[in-house]
Amino acid sequence: MRTSAPPPSWVNSDLPDLEEGETYRFESVVTDEYEGRYSVKLTSETEIEQLNGVVAVTK
Repeated sequence: MRTSAPPPSWVNSDLPDLEEGETYRFESVVTDEYEGRYSVKLTSETEIEQLNGVVAVTK
């Protein structure tokens, strides 16, 4: 028997839709790691800003 998971918490948090290929800055997110896999969770406290131009990525 298969059950469905409840909707993610961000479904009702009035966050904007994100567009593939765009660059964003996220503030006030929750991070998690499980078995070497990382995740970022968006909450009602999360702020999202769409960035314009080229963004340098470093390690």
